[in-house]
Amino acid sequence: MVFSGADLVRQVDNSSGPDMAFAGVAAHDKVASDGSTRITCYTNGIFDMKFDETVGTTYQGEMVMISGTNIVATLANAGADAAKIGYLVSGCVVGRALEVASASEVVAVKLGLI
Repeated sequence: MVFSGADLVRQVDNSSGPDMAFAGVAAHDKVASDGSTRITCYTNGIFDMKFDETVGTTYQGEMVMISGTNIVATLANAGADAAKIGYLVSGCVVGRALEVASASEVVAVKLGLI
């Protein structure tokens, strides 16, 4: 989930790219027509996440960021140093990889930067 919306309204939406601030992992499925306007998100914990198919090897301890809908990539693959810093300060970083991973592999990720 990522933050979206304007003004002082705090809204979340599904993640779709690296330019969105990470809000957390949805704690349950949300059906659009169920009448509910709230959802719980985990902001701490260890979760299995799928790595981008274009990413090479990801090493344990590397920072992980949003790369697409339900896909993550390492901050090291974000391009120029200026882009990496921008992603880091804008809240796009999800956490750290806890395992070595190859492209398209699902691995454990610890949410948060610490």
